[in-house]
Parts: sequence; structure tokens; C-alpha cells
Amino acid sequence: MQIELSDKARAFLAKNPTVVGRVLGCNVYEHPTLGDEAPLLMITSEGQLRVLSFYELPSEDELALELSRI
Repeated sequence: MQIELSDKARAFLAKNPTVVGRVLGCNVYEHPTLGDEAPLLMITSEGQLRVLSFYELPSEDELALELSRI
């Protein structure tokens, strides 16, 4: 099943960011130009680009807690 990506998410993926891992069914990426000097990013199951507060791959519990606060 393909998700509809937002324009922002599509532009982000066009920069070929590095996938750090997959948590809660979503890919988590390193910033394409700042690398590990910037927080991680993810594409949500709704196709939205989200900047996380993590600099290392979070656990499922950590990510679920952060997403519940948004």
C-alpha cells in the first residue's frame, strides 16, 4: 500500500537521505546535509515529514511517547 506523500516529504526524499532504521513501521532518516549534527527525521504513516527530538534511533516506546505529544 502506497501512502500519499506531502510536497515537503517528497522534496526531502529527493535529497536521498540515509535511512538510520525503521521504528513503528516508519523509516527514520539522518538529515541529508547536516548528518548527525541535526535531529533525525521521519515520514509518518500519513506521508508527513516530521523532525524528531532524537539524534540516535529511538526505541518504539520513546518514539510512541514523542508522537503522542504532537
